[in-house]
Amino acid sequence: MTTLVRYAAAAVAGLAMLALAGCLVSEKPLIGPDRAVFPLEEGVWARYETEDGVAELEWRGPVRVVDGVYTSGEDDFSYEGARFAEMREGVFIAQHPPEPGDQDAGWMYSLLYALPDGHFGYDIPICEEIPAAERERIGVALNDDDLCVIEDYETLVAAAEAFEAAMREERGGFVTPGYLALEEAL
Repeated sequence: MTTLVRYAAAAVAGLAMLALAGCLVSEKPLIGPDRAVFPLEEGVWARYETEDGVAELEWRGPVRVVDGVYTSGEDDFSYEGARFAEMREGVFIAQHPPEPGDQDAGWMYSLLYALPDGHFGYDIPICEEIPAAERERIGVALNDDDLCVIEDYETLVAAAEAFEAAMREERGGFVTPGYLALEEAL
């Protein structure tokens, strides 16, 4: 699992969203081409991090779909090689691949939310934020590396939904640490 820890740490740093703490990961991809959806249209996108209502530009670049996954060609694109599945209307799970050259590292998962203004909010499900009783109910547990290794898509969805419920309660409603904005369609 050490490679999963390295991957999760690198992915979170690349996403620039949250500190690593109990991310949802899998040893094999759980979102295949048969589930793939493409919520981000091809174009020039910008990623903003928000704090205290102030948005700060973190990344800008072109985004395309190639071979069923997102790609940019620009450094620090949070969704390089990612494939999405629709969890429910307007809510997507992103599957982030292992870093290039480290195929044994595993996959990490994040959430993407279609917002009313056309932007997309994002978040990383943190397993330890899910109440212990709920983790036990859905069949996931923190391992020795403080990660939750997920083995199937249904459990991934259940863990993501449990994280959302815990965050709504903790944050007092729906809040994401940042958003993506389409600046120019291709």
